[in-house]
Amino acid sequence: MKTWAEQPCFSVLDGQVPSSPIPLSHWATAFAENWAALRSATQLASLGIEQLDGLPQFKADLQSVQVGDRNLRTRRYLLALDAARPTPPLPGMLTPPQLLEQLGQSEVALLNPVVILGEGPTALSLSHCLAGLHHQVTLISSHAHLLPKEDAEAALWVQAHLEAKGVTLSTNTAIQAIHPLPSQGQELITSKGKIKAKTLVWAAEPSLTSYSWLPAQLRYTSQKLWVNAQLQTSQACIYACGSVLGGYTLPDLAEHEAKIALENALTSSKVQVHYNSVPWVIWTDPPLARVGLTEAQARAQYGDILVLQGSGSGLAGAQFQASYDGWCKLVLLPKGQILGAYLMGIAAAETIQVIALVMRQQGRITDLPTYISASYTAILAQMVDQWHNLHPRQRV
Repeated sequence: MKTWAEQPCFSVLDGQVPSSPIPLSHWATAFAENWAALRSATQLASLGIEQLDGLPQFKADLQSVQVGDRNLRTRRYLLALDAARPTPPLPGMLTPPQLLEQLGQSEVALLNPVVILGEGPTALSLSHCLAGLHHQVTLISSHAHLLPKEDAEAALWVQAHLEAKGVTLSTNTAIQAIHPLPSQGQELITSKGKIKAKTLVWAAEPSLTSYSWLPAQLRYTSQKLWVNAQLQTSQACIYACGSVLGGYTLPDLAEHEAKIALENALTSSKVQVHYNSVPWVIWTDPPLARVGLTEAQARAQYGDILVLQGSGSGLAGAQFQASYDGWCKLVLLPKGQILGAYLMGIAAAETIQVIALVMRQQGRITDLPTYISASYTAILAQMVDQWHNLHPRQRV
């Protein structure tokens, strides 16, 4: 297995800033090789998993499925599928933009300037990655802020870090037309003016497209495959997990769904999925982590709530290191029970796990450990003090 230091695309880590952008294909190849080593057919076989390549065909009675020349009979199926990325409806586009899945191919030239269309986790992570590889990146979103499904404060923190990385943001921007340039690339006519791109990347979040080989009896709802709380589809013998169920394409969510769906399919258990206590991370730099309800969701569900925010900007360590990473937002019931949390900072991915554990036990803000991480212990302590100041009688 190769290490990142052995890859030519990461020479910047040695303090040598390259004079030209680093080819994304180098990074993608290194990532794919490392990932393939962990998920190879040999590795899967050692775990008792047989990999069959080919398009499956379900029989009408759903008692068996045909893959190539193999006929497999089973009582239960698990569909671990991702939704497909839709073709963008861009006016005047003669040549389709690069899809995210094409960027790692060695024959794909990633020329500057790069324009990315999207506002979800995929677009944000890609923008951070390309900016870190010294590409000129512009991110265009039709919404007022990035991550439109999330709280505005979280989105603004992400946007600030993107701009600090050198990414040009153009939010609330509608694309009116796209014209090919005589030399190379395209010119985007937008509601805010003209933007030139030599590489145009469509990085919108995947949306549901019905797989032609899936059983016709399956039920679909708006933009997703329908499942119940046990991740069972409308056909009792078929379970499902992944972004085909709707929402973000994030490994944290997919892994949680897979564990529950697999247990229910194999043991006939009735374990339910509870998304409100499942933490997830968007791998920007620094990462953004969330668990539970957003502020809007909590107000709609409970009415009277309390929102606390804290950051590391006023801490001595942050001033000494000239680093202001570390932001937290907690959504609470008036008595302190935690309903949701956002974190952004170096240790966000680890700290959110601790908060999620407290939430699963229906704990309060005062139940958080006195020490979580070097980055967040002081921030959360400030927020506990905020809560005590609002509830002085709760100190006893």
